Amino acid sequence: MRHPLLLLLGATLLAATSLAAQGGVPSLPPIPDVRPYTHWGTIENSYDDEENSTSIALDLPFGDEDLHRFVRRGRVRHLSFGAGFVYPGKVMTKYPDVVTLILKLTRDPSEALKSDKLPTELVLMLDGAPLRVGSTLVARNAISEDRGAMREIEDTYVVVLTLGQFLRIVNAAKVSAALQGQAFEFTGGPLEGMRDLASRIIVTP
Repeated sequence: MRHPLLLLLGATLLAATSLAAQGGVPSLPPIPDVRPYTHWGTIENSYDDEENSTSIALDLPFGDEDLHRFVRRGRVRHLSFGAGFVYPGKVMTKYPDVVTLILKLTRDPSEALKSDKLPTELVLMLDGAPLRVGSTLVARNAISEDRGAMREIEDTYVVVLTLGQFLRIVNAAKVSAALQGQAFEFTGGPLEGMRDLASRIIVTP
């Protein structure tokens, strides 16, 4: 079964026009080497018979200590991060067009609703240089107490990056991000997890 991260946008990713079909692969930043990476996440490789496609996905849940280091501004009670890509068949014969990032934030209702007034653009800082990309709030779940009062709101944001943008991120030494009043520090485990994911991009001629 495909990883839930890529079930969300699997059809969209497979429908994207391949880079090869656009006249060849443009010059890309380096793909990280295959080596041991230091992070607490897991990377799953799964093949879907019905769609004849393979997904590779990073799942990075945050414990309290990891959350404290990751969230630099704003108040988040729980958080998970994921990233992944899809390619046709069982063997990667061309570079994936896009890489999907997913941030799932659980916050106090007042914090979540206040963020709705702010732009959904994700602003990444790569070694001090900005990279602005669109993000979409794709799901909102209210978590209620026994008496029906809303206790928390869980929001799921999706960011679709070109492969070139993703490789710019993983090749940076220091990466931070801001989204709707929240600020995050990816340097460390989250950035290492994305580098680990990127190192799985191995094209077989």
